[in-house]
Amino acid sequence: MVIVGTLVVNVPVLTLLFGPGFAATRLGYEDWFLYILAASFFTAWSWWSFALPRWRLWAYERVKSTGAVHARALAAGLVWPRGSLLTRTEFQNADMRNRQLELERDFP
Repeated sequence: MVIVGTLVVNVPVLTLLFGPGFAATRLGYEDWFLYILAASFFTAWSWWSFALPRWRLWAYERVKSTGAVHARALAAGLVWPRGSLLTRTEFQNADMRNRQLELERDFP
């Protein structure tokens, strides 16, 4: 489960974060590097905020213990600790949030 999350969430985050800056320096746009880095950070964080809740629901619906998935994902650097301020940046609608809470309650 966590391997899929790493491939679907973190690999694109790293690509979005470092790819544009690398390309800018290779193409001779060093003057724009800080702007590109800021835009890359925003884009990468937006992807994480969108993709992570969807991966989490996918994973939670396929396991017996949501707590074990969370612990493994935390150790892999995929998620933040529960209750962290940074978890508030996740993009999920009310249905997704309710389904997550239901799965965490039913399969702790």
